[in-house]
Amino acid sequence: MLEAYKVRQTIDVFYRDAKQNLGLGEYQVRRGRGAITHWHLVFTAYTLLTLLRRLLRSSSSRLGRCLNTLGDICRWVKNQCVRRLVEWLYHKFRQRTKPETIYRKLKI
Repeated sequence: MLEAYKVRQTIDVFYRDAKQNLGLGEYQVRRGRGAITHWHLVFTAYTLLTLLRRLLRSSSSRLGRCLNTLGDICRWVKNQCVRRLVEWLYHKFRQRTKPETIYRKLKI
């Protein structure tokens, strides 16, 4: 019975994390194929974030000890992405890159 509860607990934690942090319950699609694609993206994101958390924990770094939950990892990854985007934009403006060129690179 304890083994069954352990499996159930793991599944419950996954669904909670996927809904709170990865938008599992927020998809709006008209066809079943869109829902399946959304599920695949959520499962892939969950897997990659879980692997990142394990990697950071195994490295015994201070960062690994600070990022305990999937939500912590999500926020850290988001902040790193925004930080890299701002640095890239700053670099492009320092090179006097025209805004239209940046728009094309970002495909806006």
